Amino acid sequence: MTRLGASIIMTLISIGVFSQKNINIENLVKQITANCNEAKFGKDSIKTVLNTSLYREFYDNKNYKEALPYWKYLIENAPKSSENLYIRGVKMYKYFLKNDEDINKDSTKDTILALQDIRLYCFGKSAKKLKNKTFDWYSYRKKGNEKFVLDLFYTTFEQYNKEKKSIPINFLSYYVDLAINSHKKGMIISDEVVSIFSKVNEEIEKNIEGEKKVEYTSLQNNIIVKLNKEGIIDCENILPVVENTYQTNPNDTIVILKSYKKLKALSCTENKLFLEIAVKVSEIKPSVAIFKYLARKTEKDVDIDKVILYINKAIEISQDDIQKEKLTMKIASIYYSQFKLSKAREFANKALKINPNSGKAYLTIGRTYASSGKICGTGTDFKSHTIVWAAIDVWKKAIAVDKSVQAEAQKLINKYIQYMPTKQELFLNNITIGSRYTISCFGFTTTVRSSD
Repeated sequence: MTRLGASIIMTLISIGVFSQKNINIENLVKQITANCNEAKFGKDSIKTVLNTSLYREFYDNKNYKEALPYWKYLIENAPKSSENLYIRGVKMYKYFLKNDEDINKDSTKDTILALQDIRLYCFGKSAKKLKNKTFDWYSYRKKGNEKFVLDLFYTTFEQYNKEKKSIPINFLSYYVDLAINSHKKGMIISDEVVSIFSKVNEEIEKNIEGEKKVEYTSLQNNIIVKLNKEGIIDCENILPVVENTYQTNPNDTIVILKSYKKLKALSCTENKLFLEIAVKVSEIKPSVAIFKYLARKTEKDVDIDKVILYINKAIEISQDDIQKEKLTMKIASIYYSQFKLSKAREFANKALKINPNSGKAYLTIGRTYASSGKICGTGTDFKSHTIVWAAIDVWKKAIAVDKSVQAEAQKLINKYIQYMPTKQELFLNNITIGSRYTISCFGFTTTVRSSD
């Protein structure tokens, strides 16, 4: 079949609903479109009301074949009487297409496409209506018409942006899929696919931190995999292009943001250029994701102060308590690894303020006590041994509030219980088992126990 849709008339040439013997379809089409400019209920409003009542009655009872003659009268004679005529007409013909084995499928598909065009002509365009038309073309007539359908996707995409509405995820997916398949058939060059991908990726980036984060992230990853598989785009061939654009305009906000999005979308993040751009983006458009990335990269350079700075910035702007707790505990673990025990404990306690039942926070606090032997004493003397009481108390608290850390906490308890003061040490220090004791270096009060 030749391409439909170049105009209303060309689209309707093979429309099934109007195909009758001795009817000039082109003249009929002219009549329908002309009637959109006439009175809403046509020349015979009484007949229009009657046919509307009859078609609705049959339609509401899902008796579509009986509804069709009355519906057809309205389309031909009062095409602007109701926009529902087209919504319901499309629904009826899709039903016929699925359930009527005797129907002419090609003619029925063309009818559906035609109804989408007449609706647009009579009632004006909108992103949603253009999307319906685009999807139907994609479903029924994309083969051999790929470039035309790509143009429909482009027009619809632009209309969504004009109306400042979010574009459906499946629309973005189909758009890129069609571009890739068109490229495989030699209908468009790789640059055109890249251009489409860039537009789609910008839309993904707008929504990727929203409530559908998982869906948008998955879509982005799937697209990148497909583009890489087809050899259309990868880090190696996009990096020089982005670098050239960026170096020409290194302080242009738009260039910075677009460069960042392109490289990020292709997972082209393990290079100095992306890091440089990411630092600028963090100042222009701060986000938790970008501060986490900068912290990760800086951590590899062993610049601990910067790592903590970036994580703190992520915590400041995060609206998610679970995320804030994890980031706060990340700082605590960094300080612990640096043997900055009081700082590690400080941030673990901050995590507990966010989530009082954070077992991991209690594990860390316990570790800071257990590692403080040489802070509270010589490392092997009585005072050094008493800190184990504090550590074990905190690890038991971890088990009490968070069963997910039970195995790890119990392992630590079993390991350190041997380092508690012995009965002999308690006797020499005139301390009895079961009494209360304050560990002076921490001000921590606990119950006296022995290791034997």
